[in-house]
Amino acid sequence: MKKTILFTVLVVISICCYAQSNMKLKYKKPAMSCGDRFPLGDGRLGALPDNKIIHENIVLNEISLWAGEHHNSYKERAVQYLPEIRKLLSEGKVNKVTDLTNKTFVPGGKGCAGERTTNMHHDYPQNLGNLHLEYDYGIKKPLIKPRNYIRELLLDSAIAKCQYEIDGVTYYREYFTSFPQDVIIIRLSANKPGKVSVTLSLNHLEQYKTTVNGKELDMEGQLNNGTGGKSMHYMVRVRMKPDGGKLITGDSTLQLKKANAAVIYISAGTDYESSSFGLNATTLTLLYAAWSKSYQEAKMEHIKAYQQPFGNSSFLLHPKN
Repeated sequence: MKKTILFTVLVVISICCYAQSNMKLKYKKPAMSCGDRFPLGDGRLGALPDNKIIHENIVLNEISLWAGEHHNSYKERAVQYLPEIRKLLSEGKVNKVTDLTNKTFVPGGKGCAGERTTNMHHDYPQNLGNLHLEYDYGIKKPLIKPRNYIRELLLDSAIAKCQYEIDGVTYYREYFTSFPQDVIIIRLSANKPGKVSVTLSLNHLEQYKTTVNGKELDMEGQLNNGTGGKSMHYMVRVRMKPDGGKLITGDSTLQLKKANAAVIYISAGTDYESSSFGLNATTLTLLYAAWSKSYQEAKMEHIKAYQQPFGNSSFLLHPKN
């Protein structure tokens, strides 16, 4: 009996240790669709990298960026139709429920959910934009043939990784949305010196403007409100901290040549709860607070902050006899 109990305990411990050491999603090719990308976020900022080899696109998000304008989303006397809607639901008349709900609960007019066109982007969230990374490996594109490609998402640290080999050089990428710093941080490196070359640019589907201020790449814009006016302002700030190499600033790009490694910091926000002046100040403060820390320090602080809520619960699946 004692041997059986001891064996059972050891098996359970082994399963737990195996689960803890394999809490990751792992793939052998870049993301081909939005659903294949690893979602990173701290509750306010989000990032979806596709981990592609030559041209990487990282979709950026900020939780408060909604197009449209302030309006009353309630319709008077809607509650009187609730009993009829419930009755129709109980009878399984889904189409009639939908028609009656749209007619009695959804307000009409511009800026409302009942009236959308391609020129009236309102009442739903908007992506913050796209960060593009164009990698230069020092050889012609047709000759670029990656080997040993791996990308993975570490579930116990909320860190995404990517690595691959090109022309005898192994390249590494790490991504996380820092919980304490409230910025997105990316590290690019290689196993040989002077091999990290990349060009950064930003864009958005709506009206936007990108500029380079000093060594910082900025994008700002304002969404339409759907009624011919203007809605929310947004801003994205990007800075690179290179290890070696040469940083070249263009009109709307940051280009890094032949560095050993580089850390990219992305700060962003909207004027949902502040003025445009407040938006500028907040995004700048967040950016430089993160910039002041080393990459390893920021990474360790992120992991510690993330694992506090992450480690509060666990579960073990037992096979049914």
